[in-house]
Amino acid sequence: MNESLKAIQDVEYELLQVVLDIVETYNLTAFAAYGTLLGTIRHRDFIPWDDDIDLLMMRNDYEAFISIAETALPEGYHLQNYKTDTSYDRYVTRVIKENTRIRLNSYESENEMSIWLDIFPLDAMPSAPFKKKVHEKRILFRRALYSFSSFEKTVNLNRPGRPAYQQAIIRFCHKTHFGRNLDTRKQLDKLDKLLTKYDPVECSNIGCFLSTYKRQDWPKECFFPTDIKPFRDVWLTVPGQYHEILTSIYGDYMVLPPEDKREIHHITVVDIPEDKA
Repeated sequence: MNESLKAIQDVEYELLQVVLDIVETYNLTAFAAYGTLLGTIRHRDFIPWDDDIDLLMMRNDYEAFISIAETALPEGYHLQNYKTDTSYDRYVTRVIKENTRIRLNSYESENEMSIWLDIFPLDAMPSAPFKKKVHEKRILFRRALYSFSSFEKTVNLNRPGRPAYQQAIIRFCHKTHFGRNLDTRKQLDKLDKLLTKYDPVECSNIGCFLSTYKRQDWPKECFFPTDIKPFRDVWLTVPGQYHEILTSIYGDYMVLPPEDKREIHHITVVDIPEDKA
């Protein structure tokens, strides 16, 4: 591991501890998700080449965290959510460490920002097969319009393993700047309305419909009752049936992928104060 990646992971771990303090204080639940869940189970730490942390919260806890964190976060940390921060144009909520600066090199435009921790909402998927299929297609459509509107800032040009059709769309947008005239804020509002359409209490499946993975929802019993697993020196909440979720996303997740399939953000460190990392 190079020193830059280690410094980023140490700040990420610091952000995780800050978020967990709020989650525990206010009796919320935050699940380790995606690469963070995989790292927790396989390494009890970050995936060695990973450079961020992903958490999932049920929609009610997610909205509560957004309301609480604006005043509960310690000095030097900041909440980014498109509803509370007009300069922020992503749907996922982030907690950032303000005195750090990194540059993302995988996007069309130069992205320089603070080191962040991502928090995704868990929403409901209707149970009826036809309604589910329609809802999935509508979400994909809304996500596509949002991505077109914010292509230069939010679409990772170097993400490995994309289907051929996605690669073709990205090449088209990269060359034509299609979607530049779409209003990103309006697209985010429409996506938000769609994601929150169904009540999790009345639906058998929940999931996060913002990822690039093919499988995005699971039966609620895959998450509850929850389990806890060690991650460095803290305990993270994980779905009770984490094996089923990880297998559906990654396949044989305990086997390390080949180097050319390891997803990285292509980050350049601009500033991480040594006494704060």
